[in-house]
Amino acid sequence: MNLDNYQDQLDYVIQTNAPLLFIDTCAYLDVLRMVHRDDMSFDDLDALHDLVKLIAENKLLFITSEIVRDEFFNNHSTTLEELNIKFKAHKHFYEKTVKVMTKFSPNTTKYTPTVSGDWIILLDEFCQKNIKDNSIIFDKTDNDKTRAFDRVYAVKAPAKQGKDSLKDCLIFETLLRVVGDLRKSGFDKKVCFISSNTKDFGKVRDCFVQDDLDELNILFANQFSHAKSLLI
Repeated sequence: MNLDNYQDQLDYVIQTNAPLLFIDTCAYLDVLRMVHRDDMSFDDLDALHDLVKLIAENKLLFITSEIVRDEFFNNHSTTLEELNIKFKAHKHFYEKTVKVMTKFSPNTTKYTPTVSGDWIILLDEFCQKNIKDNSIIFDKTDNDKTRAFDRVYAVKAPAKQGKDSLKDCLIFETLLRVVGDLRKSGFDKKVCFISSNTKDFGKVRDCFVQDDLDELNILFANQFSHAKSLLI
């Protein structure tokens, strides 16, 4: 979604007056990875389907950081290759992908691909068209960078000792700035941050950044099914 500048982005969010889902890199890539995970939840699949429908109806907005967009592309080819390997080795991953794509596109059956790569292409197109391209992507600012560096130096979550946590901190500081500015402008709709990166952000019942989120009344979820239950 293309908006000219930061203020235009904020104005659009305020005018739309819909709940917000801020998506972390792991959550984006999970859409591609869900079919080759043994713990894939069809509850998550149903929830993602419903969330995408709400986007189309302007009843929900996906927002994220430019860091997430860049990380998506940096990890994109590797993730697709993982899918390809799984497809070739295990027939049931192919069958799960058919279920995923049929869920999101009633017309999918007309393709009836017999080659696993065809299904991977369709799944990737869905991910990019329905999620990435429909997201409002906020650029990082110099202040975001400063605050992110401060987190790293203080080893304050999502930063961790001995790990390069700058990108995670930049994503999180972008979230806090954007939602903070929206709250100052009177925006009172629900906001949910979704990340399956439990090592750095924690789990719902043990969230490492809960205090920061509470200050701006931001909800936290690790899965799309939980995010849906929080926002709807």
